[in-house]
Order: sequence, then C-alpha cells, then structure tokens
Amino acid sequence: MRRLPGRPRPRLLPLLPFLISSLVATGCATVAKNDVGRAIPGESFVFAAGEKQGLFGRTYRLHLPPGAEDGVARPLVVALHGGFGSARIFDRQTGLSSLADEHDFITVFPNGIGIFSLLRHWNGGWCCGKAASRPVDDIAYVDRVIEQVAARWPVDRDRVYVIGYSNGGMLAHRYAAARAETLAGAAIWASAVGVAPVEPDVEPSKPRETWLPPTPSQPLPVLIAHGSDDRRVAPEGRTLGRLFASSGLRTLSIDESARWWARANDCAAGAPAQRRDAEQASILRDYCQAGEDGSRVEVLLLDGATHDWPSPPRTLERDPRDPLHGFDLTLDMLEFFGLVDAERGDDGRGEVTPTP
Repeated sequence: MRRLPGRPRPRLLPLLPFLISSLVATGCATVAKNDVGRAIPGESFVFAAGEKQGLFGRTYRLHLPPGAEDGVARPLVVALHGGFGSARIFDRQTGLSSLADEHDFITVFPNGIGIFSLLRHWNGGWCCGKAASRPVDDIAYVDRVIEQVAARWPVDRDRVYVIGYSNGGMLAHRYAAARAETLAGAAIWASAVGVAPVEPDVEPSKPRETWLPPTPSQPLPVLIAHGSDDRRVAPEGRTLGRLFASSGLRTLSIDESARWWARANDCAAGAPAQRRDAEQASILRDYCQAGEDGSRVEVLLLDGATHDWPSPPRTLERDPRDPLHGFDLTLDMLEFFGLVDAERGDDGRGEVTPTP
C-alpha cells in the first residue's frame, strides 16, 4: 500500500502507549510446522503460514472443537491480536478456544510480524510500525491462513467471522472492508476505522489526507465496541501529533467509524437502543438496522472500561461490586455473530430494548 503523501514513516517505538495490549504469559500450544492436518480436536496447535518477513516465518494458532474430525463444516472465527501481543496472548485474553469447544466452531489466531516472536503488530493501513511502513500485505496473509485451514478442515464458508483488538482491530476493519463478500460479520474492540486531518491543519503547507479502507463490495454486519475510559484509542478520537511527529492526524471516533460502516452498508441510522448487562450501564446503539441482508451496524460503549479486553480472567480482577466484574465481551461478539444463544439465562445479561 502506498504511503500517504508527505506523511512521515510511522515508527514503532513512539507507538508503545498506543500498541501495548497485555503481555500476560499463557500456556503453549503444540507446534505442528506446516501440516495443518495434524491438529487434534480439543487442542491448540501452532502452524507455519508459509510466508517469511525478513528472517522469520509467520505462524498462526489453530483450535478445533472436539468432534471436528466428523467432516461437518463448522463456522470459523479469525481473531487478530492487539499490537505487541500474539496469537497465544489473544487466546488467553478472549477465551475463544474454550468457547469454541463449548459452542462448536473453529477459531484461528494469525500472528502479526515481529522480532523473535516479540513485538508483533499489523499493517492496519495507517498504523503500525514496520508492518505499515514496508508495507506488509496482511490482507493476503489472513487470506492464506483461512485457505490453509479450510483446505484440511471443513469450514462453513457462509459463516466466517473476524474479530480484532486495537492494532488488530485496525486490520479487522481493513479486512472486513476488503473481503466483505467472504465474511459473515466483523467485531472490533478499541480501534478506529481510519484517520483524518486535525482541524485546523497544523501544517497548512503539508496537507494531510484522510485514510479509510476501501468501500466494501457488499453490506456486512459489524459490531464496534469501545471502553468509555480508553485513553490509548479514545472513543471520541485522539490526535496523533505526539505519536507521528506532527502528523496533523487524528483517529476517527467510535461514532465516525460507525457512520462510515452505515454508509458503506447503504442504510440509514436506526433508532438508538440500550442494553444493560449485569446491571452495567453499557449502551448499545443501532446505527444501521438489520435489513433483508442482515447488514446491521451496532456500537457497544462500555461505561468504565479501558483499553484492556473486557473478558474473564481480566474482568474477574475487578471489584465484585464493579458492574464490569465478570463481563465477557467475547460472548457478546459471538452472540452478535449468532454463534451463541442470545438468551443466556442466569448470568444477568438482558435483552436489547428500545430506549424511551
């Protein structure tokens, strides 16, 4: 991808506060090299993707639910980790492998580029690091991962979904826009669909350009979720001056991102709705009502949530009196995809009801 005219090359070090997710260590998966057919249902394996960046090959983590050897085509969830994270860390943060076992879907976690399996990140179009400045073709890489998995294990091609977090959310926006015809939905946490010039322009002699993904070829259901207290990728948008050396750019807000997807889906904004999860004042707004093609766009703003992925075990560390204690964003996303029953009963999560 061509860099924006007059825009400085993004550097990785100044992006530390923006990229760092959680570096919590987790259990290792079995390494099975190139033969994805060696995966065992109920376990996680790491495979080579057949692509190298510099001296290092790229890998992905695959988890099959028990019984996957029966030949039945199953949904596939592609999960893109946050900046400086990894497939292993994101599996731990989201709990997706355990949920895949429980709800019978396949999940795959591609790894971004990095050094010695560290500092992994993605080309989100406008960010980040070497992945964006080279630029690395992460769209083709995710394509390759999906094709490798589907070539050996039956995948329901009508139910392929993408989830992204922070820098991985930037790529999820890009991938969903570029591959809308091959996806059934996308869900993104703590990210932005693109960047726009700060007004007034800090350097009128060097005008900056808005960066947005390509217009999708067809409508796609999209859930955009954010924490109200996120200061790394603020829901109201954030200037990138300190990070990009007077770039004069800002991240688009959660509302701007939702409006972009609503326009891309060619539908008008719907009536706002409000949902309370476990007595939490989280707000769900329907930017685009579901039509015949099901191309709704929803925004979930979690009151009191920060940049961290809000699912157990992270949310179990909160005070039991905190409304976010035990909250599980991953379940909400799977519910949005239709992979989990919306009525979960005893956990206190209510249905969506119109606001007065």
